[in-house]
Amino acid sequence: MIIGCDPGSVTMGLATIDGDDAQAVALSAPAGMVDSDLRIDRLARRLETAFAEGCFEGATLFAIERQHSFGNSADGPLYAAAHRFRVIAKRRGLRVVELDPPAWREAAVGFGNADKQQTLAAMNLMWGLELTDDNAGDALGIATAAAAGVVGRKQGRAKAFRRSRRRK
Repeated sequence: MIIGCDPGSVTMGLATIDGDDAQAVALSAPAGMVDSDLRIDRLARRLETAFAEGCFEGATLFAIERQHSFGNSADGPLYAAAHRFRVIAKRRGLRVVELDPPAWREAAVGFGNADKQQTLAAMNLMWGLELTDDNAGDALGIATAAAAGVVGRKQGRAKAFRRSRRRK
């Protein structure tokens, strides 16, 4: 099983791919929670609970979107959230990989500058799902790219994986 994570400081997307089965969900901090540290803590506790309840039993890889500082502070909430989620996965013994957004979008959608709605549509088509939250769609895209071997491998394998998924 591969876990994909689209980190966020308000909402995080989580997805799993286990063979031909894919699932994705978006987890949000409670509405009205203003303090970003408390929001991140709440999301982290939800992730820890999912692990404790066996939701990710058999997982070997935790793929997470790499955060870049395009106008975002490197010590801001998004970085804090991503770091916290990586640590939780490592404590559970998972291999953690970070994927650059253009690389995973190229592998999962077909072009590296795909936006969230295009990614969501592509994931629904590829996996036969009816996801409505773009964070869940991104998480599934990240997991799809990791399953396709984008982690340290050439993009060609990812494109072949994408084509094989669409035929089913």
